[in-house]
Amino acid sequence: MRFFQQMARCLRKGHLVSVESFRELPADFVSQPPRTDARFAFLAGECNACFLPESQQRTYDFFQRQRKDYHSLQVLPGYGHLDVFIGKDAARDVFPIILEELERPH
Repeated sequence: MRFFQQMARCLRKGHLVSVESFRELPADFVSQPPRTDARFAFLAGECNACFLPESQQRTYDFFQRQRKDYHSLQVLPGYGHLDVFIGKDAARDVFPIILEELERPH
């Protein structure tokens, strides 16, 4: 049930917030720049009704403001939630994108 409580808190805030006040994590993830230099490749299914592609776009935009043209976003036409990874055409359509992102120098 904690997962659903956490998701409800995030939905009310409109973005990711910390749970249970772990001191290692900021209370509000958008109140400061990310504390990492990791590069993120965001993948979103265009038809994802569980986590709307808009959320991936907003997250990408946040990261883009922190470090321009370092991260990437792919919105995948015709894909929903988990079919991005386990869909019948994921190996053909999505896996090459993932491999390209993993091999991309940073």
